[in-house]
Amino acid sequence: AAAWLAVLGAGQDSSVTEDPDVVDFRAALASAIGADDMDTLYDLAYETELDGVVDQEVEQLKFVVAGYIEQAFKNQVAHLDSADAIINVVEVGQAKGVSSGELDLARAKALTNAQTELERWLQAGDDDALREALAAAVRAGASSAVLEPAQSHLREASDAELRDALAEGDLGTIVAAIDRAVADGAPSDAVQTAKQTRNSQMLQAISDAEASGDLRAKEAAVRTAANVGDPALADTVSTARQALVAEINSTLGNAQALVGSDQNLLRTVVSLASNMGMEEEALTEASSLVAAEDAKEAAREAIRVSTESQDWWALLDALQQAQGAGLPASETAAASQVMTQQAKAAAQSAIEGGGSLDEVQAAWELGKAAGLPATDLAQVTSTLSGEAQLRLRAAQGADATPDQLVEFFEK
Repeated sequence: AAAWLAVLGAGQDSSVTEDPDVVDFRAALASAIGADDMDTLYDLAYETELDGVVDQEVEQLKFVVAGYIEQAFKNQVAHLDSADAIINVVEVGQAKGVSSGELDLARAKALTNAQTELERWLQAGDDDALREALAAAVRAGASSAVLEPAQSHLREASDAELRDALAEGDLGTIVAAIDRAVADGAPSDAVQTAKQTRNSQMLQAISDAEASGDLRAKEAAVRTAANVGDPALADTVSTARQALVAEINSTLGNAQALVGSDQNLLRTVVSLASNMGMEEEALTEASSLVAAEDAKEAAREAIRVSTESQDWWALLDALQQAQGAGLPASETAAASQVMTQQAKAAAQSAIEGGGSLDEVQAAWELGKAAGLPATDLAQVTSTLSGEAQLRLRAAQGADATPDQLVEFFEK
């Protein structure tokens, strides 16, 4: 790493070489060299502009960094076994100016390793791993003779999977088996038979969903068929989607009435409309109504939980939450009455029970927060005020520091 230091320092006085930008640049370069980071090395050499480095020295720097990039490339390739990972590094190295000789050596290693991976997973019978190894071998430039055993095995495996899926009759399984069979090059007649079965089931699913009246079922059936992208389904999917959109729009237009009568239906319609990418003004209004009702429901739950747990501070927060959510007073009246009663009881208990000063102060704070009138808090207020005056006089008489006086004053 002395080379780039010499390049940056040669012929320059200390005022230049100690420029903060140059110092930061040196640190970044050293870090990239140590990490075999080709991307950062390249960016530093070719995309960094420094006032402290003249043009001639930048050209020297590019030459020096090119050597580091080449070495970083070799180091990365040496530590990799995956053919796919090696090809990724080759693509980066090629973009960063690594020599053709080093690139060819790396490609040769990738090809050798790809062949090994193909043989390994073919013998192990792991079809998913074999598919990944096959894709890597193709990227590495493996010949058709090398690829054929794996391709033949996957074609046979996909054909068998198709037959099993058709025998099982599950639509999701059939769809997945068709996708794999097409990717693996399974016999076209088997794929065509499976597609016909798939399409028949999808058409039936759309028909059943429409007959049920279930909006979610309709949307799921239409979406599943649309995702297949088969032209044979296009007309049915388009018609079903138009009918679904019309039904959703009609429901959205009646959102205000549904808030009080069928909140679940409104929530379902808003969710489906959002998922389908609909952007009608009615959707925005309905979404706001749903959010407002959700906020009210959350406030109701907060009131219930805090009341049951007798957490009166939490009940105060819940009542404020209810007010912000717009709950009518008729729904919060009982909780408000409980809050008032408990605040009064806490104040009375703190005085009559001979509570500590902290307990008296806690009762006073709860009463203030609950909105108790001054008459209900007169005794606790008097107790706190008297104690505060005693402490303040004691502090003054004891020659207290200003900080101690402030503390007493705040209390």
